[in-house]
This record gives sequence, structure tokens and C-alpha cells, in this order.
Amino acid sequence: MESPRSELDEFREKWRKEVSAKLEPKVGNGSASGAFYQSSPSTSYSSHSTSKDIGTRGTKTESLLNLKPEDTILGEASTQNTQSCNNGTLLTALDHYELAVKRENDGNLGESLDHYRKAFHMDHKVDRKYKNKYFPTERSLNAVDFKPSRELKPEISNEVLPDTNELIASFSGLSIQSIALENEDVTVSCPLAKIPDEILIQILTALAILDVASFARTAQVCKKMAYLVVTEQQIWKKICVESQFGFGAMHYEWQPNTLEGPFHKNDVDLKIQDQEINTLSRDDITEILLHKYYSSSWYEMFRLRPRIRFHGCYISTVNYLRPGEASSSQVSWNSPILIVTYYRFLRFFRDGTVISLLTTNEPVDVVPFLTKQNLEARQSVAPKFMQQALRGRWRLAKFSGLHDIKSSNRINDENDVFLETEGVNQKYLYQLKLSLRSTNRACKNNKLIWQYFRSFNRITNEIDQFCIKEEKAFFWSRVKSYANG
Repeated sequence: MESPRSELDEFREKWRKEVSAKLEPKVGNGSASGAFYQSSPSTSYSSHSTSKDIGTRGTKTESLLNLKPEDTILGEASTQNTQSCNNGTLLTALDHYELAVKRENDGNLGESLDHYRKAFHMDHKVDRKYKNKYFPTERSLNAVDFKPSRELKPEISNEVLPDTNELIASFSGLSIQSIALENEDVTVSCPLAKIPDEILIQILTALAILDVASFARTAQVCKKMAYLVVTEQQIWKKICVESQFGFGAMHYEWQPNTLEGPFHKNDVDLKIQDQEINTLSRDDITEILLHKYYSSSWYEMFRLRPRIRFHGCYISTVNYLRPGEASSSQVSWNSPILIVTYYRFLRFFRDGTVISLLTTNEPVDVVPFLTKQNLEARQSVAPKFMQQALRGRWRLAKFSGLHDIKSSNRINDENDVFLETEGVNQKYLYQLKLSLRSTNRACKNNKLIWQYFRSFNRITNEIDQFCIKEEKAFFWSRVKSYANG
């Protein structure tokens, strides 16, 4: 009778032969590992039922044979994956990445790291593909699942919209209508409907002089108000002539006795700044411009003619890069790059004076203190940055009448703004030339671009130009605390 030991050895040898026979590739159908990896990766690596059955069978056999874990084969799928990896039959980087994830979950970090390296070597964005495959976002799902039931086509209307002027003209015969209260049979009339147009125009004129923005918004009340706001030229003429918002507050010559500073007595007007000859009065110039350039419309003149705004300030923001200093306590291959931001502020006043300030402080900290009171008290109670503020004066370029009336250069001349401010000391004087521009069709004259910036030596009469290549334009911002300036 054979010993139990020999029977156990015979069973073990027979079992090993069966396992080896299953793992040998078939000539007709190709290798098992190749077929395994040519199937879907999710089916190959994530089949829980197959892995569970194979793992259970392997565990039972191992317990029967009492073998060590490193001497056993842990399952058919594991063996196939290993052989496929050794034979290089993994097709894509995503295959390697999926197998690496499986090995990592199994605790085999060494083999997992090897497959991770191969995957990223083949495709450096393989992790994103894996995430999109197994963890798609809601947006991508909606993009895939969305199927429009019908083709969307924009509705094309054959109706031609009337011109704005024609539309406003159609409101001429309208009146302010009464309204009926909801859930009641009572009709309420507007008190303004009983007022004659002559008195209503006087009310709107008073409103326009007080606040032109509120006057313009009155056009949104009803069609009758819209017609009066747009077509009543006498109201817009009053706005243009008055100094509250119009051109009565504009200065086309240097204002005398506006400063007590170092250049009060020496009024320096360079030839390039003062080429105009006072041949026409202000009223004559206004009439010429009105009929020749603004289609005899006071409304268009108020919108388009260059003017300075007083109920806010002009701010220029400049950013530039400069190399920083590397730390002496740390080893660094590169020097740091610093982004430096500074601001220029200009606030104009109705008396022809201006405050100029260059600082690194934010506008929210500077704007409330940009006043004449703080400028005069800059050595005592004013903020520290106001010590760098400069007093100055301003004027617009004056239309002399020497230009051809039909020339387009005349408009460009009126856009020019000249400034003179204090210099670094009493010896110098800063001179600036800016031009008024518009940012878009709705906002007019809210931008100042640089023409030149120079220093004038009052002793030697020498002029030095500053580089303005890196300087940025000024943009106007309204400040409620300034009121009407």
C-alpha cells in the first residue's frame, strides 16, 4: 500500500499539469492573454465574479496542499495579466493605468508603480482619460445624452423697426394718459397731464440745470416725456450754456490768480501750447460749432463736444515688472519677478485748478482725500500720500477761427487739454498735454490719453521730455462725495 505522502505528491503534480495546460497559448485562437487584453479593459480588470470564483478555488487548493503564498498561483486572471504585461501586449496607456489601479487596490504597489510609469510615458494625460471614462462630469453626460427633438432655427421677423427720430416724432401728438387702478373701477389721472406744455418745459428745464442725469431719465416715464426730453432744444441749450454741467465752466485760457504757488507770477505759455489767437468770442464759437459740426442740435453738442467733468476724478493704472532680489538664506536658481502697480490721479475744479497725484495707494483709499482742504493741510492732518500731491491749473485748447471751418482738425484741437503743475521743487514746472477721448458710443469724453509729459526749467528755459511709453490712459470715475465739483 502506498503511503499518504506519495498520494499527495501525485495529486499535487497532476494539479500543476492541469494548470499549466490551461495557461499554454492555443495556436488556432491566439494567446489567452492577448485575447484577454483585446477585450474591454473594464471587463478584463473589473470582473468581480470571475476574480471571486478563481480566488476562492485557489484558496481552497492552497489550503489542501498547505503551500506558501509565494509558491502559489493566485488565479487565472492574475496570471494572464502578469504574462500579458511581461509580453508587452497591453495596447494603450489607459490599459496600463487601469491595471495599475487594480494592482494598487490589491496592495501590489511595486507592480502598480511600474504600470503607472508606463502609462504616463505613453500618454501624459492618461489620468484625465481615466477620470472621464469612469467618473464623467454632469456637463459631459448632458452633452452626450442631449438630443434636440427638433432643429432650432431663429425666428426671422419681416417687420422693419422705425428710425429713432421717426419714432420720437410720432409721439408729438400724444398726451399723458390716465391709468385705472387694479381690481377697481376707478381711473386716476396724472397731475402733470393738466399742466400746459409751456409750464411743463419750465419744470423740466429747472430739473435739467439741477441734475442732467435725472432729466435724461425722465424720458423713460412715458412717450410724452420722451418727446419733450429729446426734442426741446431750449432745454439742452440751457444745459450747454450754463456752468453747472455745460461749457460755461470750461476754461480755454489760463485763469489768473488761481494759484499762489511758485509759478503764479511767471505765467509760462510755450508756443506749442498757445498757438490760438483770440479772434472770436465764446458765443460766436458756440454758434459756429453748433451749425457746422453738430447739425444745429444742442443735444448733440452736449454729448459730443469735448468737456471736462468735475463730479469725479480721472485715474490711470500702470503695471510693470521688475526683477526682485533673491533671498540670501535660500538656494534659488532664478530671481523673483515683482509686479509693481502705481496710480495717477487728476481732479479738475471749476476755477481752473487741478490736483495731480502719483502714488501706489489704492483708489479707494485716495479718492476721498483728493480735496483742496487736504492739499492745503498736507503737512499736518492730511494723509501721508497727500504730501506728494501737486497743485496745478488746466485749460482746453481754444478754437481761434483761423482753421478752415470744414476742416476735421478743428475737432482734434478742442480735444486737447493742457496742464501745468508744480515740479519736484520751485525750479521746475511740469507740463502735460492730454487729449479727450470716448471709451464707447454711450460714454463720451471719459478718457484722457497722453500726448506729452515734460519738465520745464524756469531758470534756463530748458525742456526735458519724460518717456510716456509705459504710461496708461486716464479713465473718469464718478465720485458721489464730490457732488457737482
